[in-house]
Amino acid sequence: MKNCDDFDSDYLSAWETFAEVVPSEKHAVEIVYKILYRDKPLRCFYCRSIHHSRVFGSRSSKCMACSKKTWITSGTFFHKAKCLRSILAAFWFLESRVYINPFRFHKLLDIGYAAAILIFKKISMAIYSQTDQSLFSIPSSEFREVICRRSIQTRALEHPVSEIQDSYDLLSSKPDQIEDTVIVDTLSEKEQKIYDVLSDQPQNVDLICFNTELPASVVSASLVMLELSGHAHLLPGGCYIRPPSSNQNIFEHGHSEHSLLEDSRTPKLLNFIEQRFRGVSRKYLQNYASLFWFYFDLSCWYPGRLLDVCKTFGKISGSQVSAFLSPYQIRAYLV
Repeated sequence: MKNCDDFDSDYLSAWETFAEVVPSEKHAVEIVYKILYRDKPLRCFYCRSIHHSRVFGSRSSKCMACSKKTWITSGTFFHKAKCLRSILAAFWFLESRVYINPFRFHKLLDIGYAAAILIFKKISMAIYSQTDQSLFSIPSSEFREVICRRSIQTRALEHPVSEIQDSYDLLSSKPDQIEDTVIVDTLSEKEQKIYDVLSDQPQNVDLICFNTELPASVVSASLVMLELSGHAHLLPGGCYIRPPSSNQNIFEHGHSEHSLLEDSRTPKLLNFIEQRFRGVSRKYLQNYASLFWFYFDLSCWYPGRLLDVCKTFGKISGSQVSAFLSPYQIRAYLV
């Protein structure tokens, strides 16, 4: 670990407590093992047996039935992680609501800067997967003052803010398609099936039942939920249509939900990004907005939920992180 004088009391207090709980990498392995298999036993990758032997701190387990080796983190959020202790430390700092950025984290843990960035990007992607209707949609242009880092999306010889226009152009070329990818994550399978057949042409329940091959009781119940969430609109006469997407409203009326509200809370989000991360790239802007949501929405992100979300989310590869691209409309929590 680097000189303690480089860090403030919040960092040091959280770090000292963490170091007592997780004093070594072997202890970190044991904690990860308990996290992953507290609800279900580890099964052999080859014969599915639950009987195995494993020494303290080992990442692999030997099956007592077929004698083959199974890696305990394979296919999980911790897949191929070189240092599990670093990942647990990131969870510890976040759950303690200690403001930590990758640069200070890599110095404190004495790990590579790229490794520190990867850890926080993976965690923020898992947080983003939980996006719900309580979040606002804010156009990327509102974040112009904090977009100062280049990415693979930045045009050659141009400032990173050029990505904002590129993202807008991408959105304008296929607004419905981009909007739908967000909606898919928030609907049940039956609700999504019904949403897919809705259009700007009115349809009654019987026609929707015919197009989806779902019973009327299921369709009626799902339509109520879709209407409450704003994904379906009931017309006089009992017919339903799909409401215009928020992206279409931007192109037709020249504004977003946020600009209509003229919300004065946005500067707090901008200050969080500027002060804690010293500016970001537009490519990963959503990640930082997601971290802000985690830090400030305590009713949603209660103690222990972050770890459960990441455990359920599963494996996130480096290529998935590299391929991630923030939508033009950033989903953000405002306080």
